[in-house]
Amino acid sequence: MKMFFKNLILFSVLLVGLSGNAAPKPDMKLPLPGQTLANVKLQSDTLIPVYVSASRFAMKSCDAMSITDTKVTKKPHNLKSQNGTYIAGEWEERWTVFACGSHIYVPVKFILDSTGATYVIHPDKISVTHPMN
Repeated sequence: MKMFFKNLILFSVLLVGLSGNAAPKPDMKLPLPGQTLANVKLQSDTLIPVYVSASRFAMKSCDAMSITDTKVTKKPHNLKSQNGTYIAGEWEERWTVFACGSHIYVPVKFILDSTGATYVIHPDKISVTHPMN
């Protein structure tokens, strides 16, 4: 829970700095929709960084964001589980962020090993579909 509040503060500070406006209100509902392989804890840890990454591509006047879909884009390899929980392996997903009519596609790579879980977001691989005007 401590990490959640730390990420939420980071999210707010970064968005205010990036946009000059008040930060959008992200939807924090878990579990996320779609096919993510990440457990709820890993979803929670990854959620704010995904929103921060997506906010760079949202319209400046946008005041709300939500994750509308998650899809596995690179199948897991070296995946190991224990008691129904993944403990090792890596895979890639695409999380779709809906922000005021735009769909922002954020690629996320997950890496699990004996030390825990890590995620990587490559901002240069984010793509956007803007609404038709």
